[in-house]
Amino acid sequence: MDNAAISELLIREAETADGHREPAFRRTAHNAFMWPDEVGDLVAAGRALRELAGIGPSLSRRLQGWLELPPKDVEPPPERQEFLTLTQARKILAKHPEWTAKLQGDLQMHTEWSDGSASIRDMVASAVERGYRYIGITDHTKGLEIARGLDEGALKEQGREIHGLNSKSLAALKGTEFTVLRGDRNESLDYRQGTWNLLHSQRRSAARAVSL
Repeated sequence: MDNAAISELLIREAETADGHREPAFRRTAHNAFMWPDEVGDLVAAGRALRELAGIGPSLSRRLQGWLELPPKDVEPPPERQEFLTLTQARKILAKHPEWTAKLQGDLQMHTEWSDGSASIRDMVASAVERGYRYIGITDHTKGLEIARGLDEGALKEQGREIHGLNSKSLAALKGTEFTVLRGDRNESLDYRQGTWNLLHSQRRSAARAVSL
């Protein structure tokens, strides 16, 4: 059982959990995609599962149980398929080291505006050091409160900061990782249409700049 399967099981636990346990399961499911080691390899090496981000005594026992008696069906639904964990991506790149040299940018980046840890300026500087031509800043939107998602005002303020950091050597694109509101809120996006129209127009302008 790999980390992707562990993440799927944690998401399913979150869907039926209540109180503080629901966001805790979701955070750990997200962490599982970025764990530097496969859970199975960690156990085989005699190391503690609590080395992994988000894993305490209770979840450590749960993971151990899944490893000893794997659930039969861990196939994720379509909306959660085709995502790579960090360990999977590293294995692929190890087989194809030439792919890294062809990388020109990163279009999915979170900053300290939501649940990231670095400033936009630091992200831009790091991208320039790597020789990127473009990056996309895609912090969470307001529908995900646990990740300090941006409301419309914060999105506009962030957009001005991103715009000011564009240069001839690097295009910084404005984006979001938006939330789809479901259930009694009638499945809609968590910004008004005018905000999305503005974002799309900014993306088209930036895309033209990159292609020049």
